[in-house]
This record gives sequence, C-alpha cells and structure tokens, in this order.
Amino acid sequence: MARTSILLAACLGFGLTQAVEAAEHCRTMSGAQAYQSQSICVSSVLPPQAGNRYDVRSLTDFNIATAWCEGVAGPGVGEAVTLRYEFAAPVQAIRIRNGYGKSDRAYSRNGRLRDVRISVSSETDGALREMTHRLLDHSWEQVIALPWQVDRPARITLTILSVYPGTHYQDTCITELWADFGM
Repeated sequence: MARTSILLAACLGFGLTQAVEAAEHCRTMSGAQAYQSQSICVSSVLPPQAGNRYDVRSLTDFNIATAWCEGVAGPGVGEAVTLRYEFAAPVQAIRIRNGYGKSDRAYSRNGRLRDVRISVSSETDGALREMTHRLLDHSWEQVIALPWQVDRPARITLTILSVYPGTHYQDTCITELWADFGM
C-alpha cells in the first residue's frame, strides 16, 4: 500500500496550493492485444481542485480535458511516470500529449515537460536501456521513437529532467501517455 503524506499548504504569489506526495500512486488495467496487464504508477499527484482531478487515471482516459499533474513543491523535476507490463509485445515508441490540454489557457498556465529520461527494462534479459529526449512545447501528440527494440518490456519509466514553466502555476502536467507496440 502506498504511504501518503500531505504537504503543508505553500503560499505561491497570492494563492495557496496543496500537494499530495506519495511513494507511488498506481492504476492497473487488464490485458489488451499488446500485453497481459499494465500498471501505470506516478511518483506524486496534485490533489483535486475546482472540480478537476489530476491523478494517474487521467494519463490513459483519452480525454484532453484531464491531465496528470505532479504534486511536489516546485516544477516537478525528478518526478516520474512508470508503465509496468506482464507479457508485453515489443515496444517501438512512447506517445505523449504534453501539458494540460484542456484549453490553450490551461496549457500555458501549467508547466510542461521539456527534457525527459526514458528508461526501459526487459522481461527477457533484464537489461536497462536509457535515453534522453527533448519534447516540443505544444499540446499535440508527440512520438518518441526508441532507438532500440525491447522484445518484452517489463518497465518503462519517464522521468522529468526539465520543464517549460507555466505562466501561473509550478505544477507540471501530462494529458496522455502510452507505449506504442506498433499494433
């Protein structure tokens, strides 16, 4: 069970924001054509505000009006999203909709990923492969092609290395994220 601690409200400008920090927040889904099961875990979550939720479910709901937003103080450098698989097909790329895609206003007011580290481990040989990638600052789908094939990925982790800062909030958000198995 993930342990959760509530951080004290921090004053940012004229507003207050409250963040929830946890060891991990996860969502597990049953199989699809490309894998037997998938778990998606995030290192922290911004708590719900003004009727919006920012949890791990938002990464895979195919709804551009929702987003996962990290929940630590500052821009979220070092925060991560991990995809875990059982019996997965070879992965070819990572697909991402960067930022909070709800509206142009929401996109610009919140932080977006700039540089990320992608770590992929294999179920078959246990090897860990890593790369860094710079995302463009737009809310459309971006494809991060992997420079190597991983036949049976066990774990794919995307770690925030730097961000495009938001105009109003330090929270960094991702609208959608998924592995592309080429099927």
